[in-house]
Amino acid sequence: MQLVGAWIGRDGDRLSGEVRVLGPDGGPSRAPFRVLGARTEPCGPACLRFSTRAAADALAVAVREPGRSHRIELPTRWEQGADDRARRMLERAQRAMRDLDTAVERERATSGIGPGARTTYRIQAPDRMAWSTDRGIQTVVIGDRQWRRAPGLGPGWHEGSYGGGLAFRTRTWFRWTPFARSVRLLGIERVDGRRLARLALFDEGTPVWMGMAVDLETYRVLRVRSLTPSTFTTTRTSDFDEPMDIVTPEEASDGR
Repeated sequence: MQLVGAWIGRDGDRLSGEVRVLGPDGGPSRAPFRVLGARTEPCGPACLRFSTRAAADALAVAVREPGRSHRIELPTRWEQGADDRARRMLERAQRAMRDLDTAVERERATSGIGPGARTTYRIQAPDRMAWSTDRGIQTVVIGDRQWRRAPGLGPGWHEGSYGGGLAFRTRTWFRWTPFARSVRLLGIERVDGRRLARLALFDEGTPVWMGMAVDLETYRVLRVRSLTPSTFTTTRTSDFDEPMDIVTPEEASDGR
């Protein structure tokens, strides 16, 4: 797993800038890489300074890993005012997601080593959530209470407080703007009859990078891919406002 980023400037018919590649730990990658069709020179660990003609709409970077290689294309053209438009899209999408009654998220997280972990979250407004993992962990949260069972915890459900006593609220679950110091509109495409906006978010303080697909008819967020220095996560959201009833384990055992 590698992260490729670039600082790109345009001057007439030429592009120039720097390309950097980070590894799974967030530090400079050891994987060799090239900026295709450009003159380059080193600018530090896992960094190449480049210059090329500005004929294409994307800058192509090739990264080699053991047994395979990857080609990444970074956009080199931006519409005037697109950054402001992207931020308005993000804010509207966040509001739309917080207004949902129910939703299901399917998450896959990996550190780049091993198969990773899969988690399914069920969310019911205003204060209920349940999740289960592919490792047998199950959790139910209602307000400031939590019930959990997992291999090694002993039989049955174990009740306790959630989040140090701070009650869970679905409106705070969908939270992206704090990680969006920079927002870019990468493009708008049509997929299965829907117009999707592709947004890129970056916060250098965390640091976290995110890619997001937003349905422009409903402004619901369909997919989020995020990268931190230790984890790469893909989340797909569906079942918007579908019937759902999250109850305590005791209520569930009573047939409610």
